[in-house]
Amino acid sequence: NFFDSIRFGLKKSLTDRISGWQPCADYSMSRSSCALYLSLRYHQLNPNYIYERLKTTKLPYQLKVLLVQCDVNDSSQSLKELARLSIIYELTLLISWNDEESAKYLET
Repeated sequence: NFFDSIRFGLKKSLTDRISGWQPCADYSMSRSSCALYLSLRYHQLNPNYIYERLKTTKLPYQLKVLLVQCDVNDSSQSLKELARLSIIYELTLLISWNDEESAKYLET
């Protein structure tokens, strides 16, 4: 199931980060495009995570997507912050509302 593979990938990515090994992107969609996944709930609990990750990670792709899952009620301030971050790091910002929508973005 595609959704199960997305969930496995997200869990594996988190496990890898905890163990100290950090891949360059959460998803490599082609030779020229990749995606980083970020839950707004996680971002609000760990606001420096995405900044540190982008500072220490090289993304040698033409298209770099920051896929943000909006899983909190009050998201406007965090989304404004991530929009600015996306401009600075030349990322395309995509917002999803649930796991299925996140998977659809990665699938297409």
